[in-house]
Amino acid sequence: MIVGYLIALLCDSMRGGVTLFRTAVFVVWVVPWISVAILWGWLFDSNYGVVNAILQNLGLIKAPVNFLADPSLARMMLVLGYVWRMTPFMMIISIAALRGVPKELREAASIDGAGYWQQQFAIVLPLVRPTLATVAVLDIIRLMQEMTLPWVLTKGGPVNATEVLSLYTYKLAFQRWDFGMASAAGVLWLVLVAAFAFGATRLLARR
Repeated sequence: MIVGYLIALLCDSMRGGVTLFRTAVFVVWVVPWISVAILWGWLFDSNYGVVNAILQNLGLIKAPVNFLADPSLARMMLVLGYVWRMTPFMMIISIAALRGVPKELREAASIDGAGYWQQQFAIVLPLVRPTLATVAVLDIIRLMQEMTLPWVLTKGGPVNATEVLSLYTYKLAFQRWDFGMASAAGVLWLVLVAAFAFGATRLLARR
């Protein structure tokens, strides 16, 4: 959300080439999740990955790094993949929210001597915060259902370091054939998502 919002601020301040730049960023959003996962696996592959090749050519590493075999690095790869995939969506929502801010408020603040960042924190951000908060809640709910990236990249490994609840439920049902435990995990999954959605909705409504 932060990266998408910063890109939206950049688009909001650009005078030329905004449409082309925005389209180039938004192309990532139309790529299917499975394609993103496969592409991410190719980029960070230890044998022929582009990232390893670049790091070696720059002299930052001596030997290829197996990013998906180290628990900490594997988690980071999943986080980066999700951020890369969802940033364009956050950018579009942020642009729409920024366009809803009255220009008169910015002009009045500018006349009063407020700088660019003072305007952002004192005027713009408080006005777009409800929209950003709502989108953040929806994105967290979407993240709690995510299975494609961990399944394609790591299968939940190494040592179950990236085994999210959705992937765990799938393995119980269709690999171990333990439908009782899978049903229990599914109910727990539903309760967690519902509890978070209910709490976040109440908090947003109160604010």
